[in-house]
Amino acid sequence: MKGRGRTSSHAPLPARGLLLLLAAAGVLLTPHGATAAAPGDLQRIEEWLESPEQDLRAAARRELDARIGLDRIRDLDRLLSGEVGPRARADLLRHLQRLLRAQLIEVETAITGFESARQLARQLHERIAREGPPAGGAEGARAELLDELERRRRARSEARRRAEAGHRTLQEIGLSIAPVLFHRQAAGGIDSGLLVRFHETLWRDLEEEARRLYPRAPVESSLAPHAGRALVPLIGALRAADPVGWDRRLDRVLEEAISHVESLEPDRVDLGRALLLEGGERAATALGEWSTRPSPLPPSLQRGVVSWNALRVPPGFERRTALPLARYPELDRTERRRVIQRLEFVERSDAPAVLAGILREEEDVALKVEAAAVLARLEDPRGAEFLRRLGLERAVELEGISRRVLLIEALGLRESGDEEAALDALLAILRRFPGDARLHYEIAFSALRLRRLDLSIEHFQLAIELDPRDPLAHYNLACALSLHGRIEAAIVELELAIIGGFRDRQHIAADSDLEALREHPRFEELLAELADEPR
Repeated sequence: MKGRGRTSSHAPLPARGLLLLLAAAGVLLTPHGATAAAPGDLQRIEEWLESPEQDLRAAARRELDARIGLDRIRDLDRLLSGEVGPRARADLLRHLQRLLRAQLIEVETAITGFESARQLARQLHERIAREGPPAGGAEGARAELLDELERRRRARSEARRRAEAGHRTLQEIGLSIAPVLFHRQAAGGIDSGLLVRFHETLWRDLEEEARRLYPRAPVESSLAPHAGRALVPLIGALRAADPVGWDRRLDRVLEEAISHVESLEPDRVDLGRALLLEGGERAATALGEWSTRPSPLPPSLQRGVVSWNALRVPPGFERRTALPLARYPELDRTERRRVIQRLEFVERSDAPAVLAGILREEEDVALKVEAAAVLARLEDPRGAEFLRRLGLERAVELEGISRRVLLIEALGLRESGDEEAALDALLAILRRFPGDARLHYEIAFSALRLRRLDLSIEHFQLAIELDPRDPLAHYNLACALSLHGRIEAAIVELELAIIGGFRDRQHIAADSDLEALREHPRFEELLAELADEPR
C-alpha cells in the first residue's frame, strides 16, 4: 500500500505581441540573431520516413523524437516548406506541431512566471516603502527584505528572457503556428490577463500576415501542403476579401477532412477532426450533410463524429478518457451530469474545451450551470462569466471551499488514527459531491487500511474510472485485490501502476499487502524489469 519552392506559410511575423506587452510593463527588450541552416540529420530522417521498410520508418520516428527538439523547430519548418514525400510529411508535420505546442506552452509558462514575479516584487517593494527606515536593531531584517526583493527582480528578468526567446522562435515560424494556437485558445483554462493579451496579439499578427501574403485565395497548385494546412484556421479572417475563393478552398479542405475520418486510421482521423474543428460553422454544416449520406462508417459512428465536433472535443480526447462523448446527445440527464462531473478530473489541459462545448450545446439549464461550475473550478473564465450572468458565482465558490475544508477535516481524522470516523466522513462528503476521483481514492484508501476490501476495491475502481492514469490508485487496487485473493486481477493492476509511473521496486518487493502475489511468475518478472532499469 502506498500514499499519494512554393508559396510558404512561415514568413516571420512582425516583432509585436509579447514584446510590446512586456515593453508596456516597463521591460527592456534584447536583440536576436539569425538561425542556422538545417543540418543533414533531418534530411536523413526524411529519407528513412519515405522508405517502404517498416523498421527503417520506425527507427526514423525514434530518431525524430530523440534528436529533433525545440532548438530545431525552425529547421523542421523550413524542411516541410519544401518538397517532402507524403509519408514523411505526415510524421514530420505531427512532430512539428508537438514542438510548436511545447514552445507555446513554454512561452506561456514564462509569461505567467514573469507576471507572478513582477507582482511579488511590487508587493515587497511597497512593504519596504511602508516600513520606512529601519529602527534600532532592525537593519538586518531590512537587509533580508532587500535581498529578497533583488532575488524576485532577478526571477522576473529570467522569466522575461525565456519568454522573449520563445516568442522570437514563434515569430520566425510565422503562420505555421496558427493551427496550434487555434486549438490552444480553444482549450481555455487561462486566467492570466497578460497571457490572454499575448494570445490575442499573436493571433491578430497571424491574421494580418495571412492577409498580406494571401489577398486572394491562392491557386491550389501554388500552395505547398504545409502552407495550406497552416491557413485553415485563418480562412475565417481571410474570406472577406475573396469569399468565393476562400469558401471553395475551405470546402475542399472539409472534403479532405471527412475522407481522413472515414479512413479509420487513428492519425488521419485525428487530423481530419482537427481540420473540422478549425472549419467552424461551415464544417458543422458539412458534417450535418455528410451524416445523412451513405458512408463507409456505420451511422452511429457518423453521429459520433458530429457530436465530437459540436462539443469541440479535441482529437484523441475520448480515447484517452473513455468518456462517452460520441453519444452525449443520446444520454439521459443523469448520465450527462456524470460526464460533466468526470470532466473535472481528467485531461485538465483539454477538458475545458469540451466543457465550453457542452455549455454552448446543452439545452438543460441545470446541466449548463453544472458545466459552468466545473469550468469555474478549473479556473476557466468562460465558466465564471456564465455563472456571473446568472448571479451564481458565489455559490460555486462556496461549494469549492466547503469541499476542500470537509476533505481536510476527514483526512485529519485519519491522520489522528480514527479510521472509522474518517471513512464515515469521506462517505458523507461523497454523497454531497459525487463524481470526485480524489474522494473515491481516499475512501478506498481508508477502507483498505480497515481491511474492508469489497468497499476498497469498489472505490479504487471508481477513482480509476474517473482518472485512469493515476498510478497510486492502480497500485493500491492491486494491494486490495491481492488481499482479497484475486491474484490475476491484482497482477494486472500492479503492471498498470508500473506503466503509469509507480516504479519503487524496493517498496513493491517489501509490501506485505502483495504477499499473495510473490509466487506468481509475473511478479518476479516485473521486479526484474524494474531492477534492469537505469538509475
